[in-house]
Amino acid sequence: MLLFPYTGDYYVILKGKVILIVNTATGCGFTPQYALIEQLYKDYHEKGFEILDIPCNQFGAQAPGSDEEIHNFCTTRYNTT
Repeated sequence: MLLFPYTGDYYVILKGKVILIVNTATGCGFTPQYALIEQLYKDYHEKGFEILDIPCNQFGAQAPGSDEEIHNFCTTRYNTT
C-alpha cells in the first residue's frame, strides 16, 4: 500500500495496474477497515493491484500527525505494508 507523500515516480510504479484510491483518517471510527484493505492488497497485489492511501485531516481533525506518524500508526496497529 502506498502512502502519500511518496517521492518516487508514480507513473512507473502504477502504469498498467488496477488502482484503488482510499481517503482515510486514523482517528475515524472506520479505521479498523485498514485490516480489510490490507487483506485486499495482499490477495491481489501479485496480479497488479495497488492501493493509494491518502490520509485526510479535513473532517473533524481525524487524521492528526505527520506522514511518518500516520505511517507508523498503520503499520503498527494494522500491519499495513
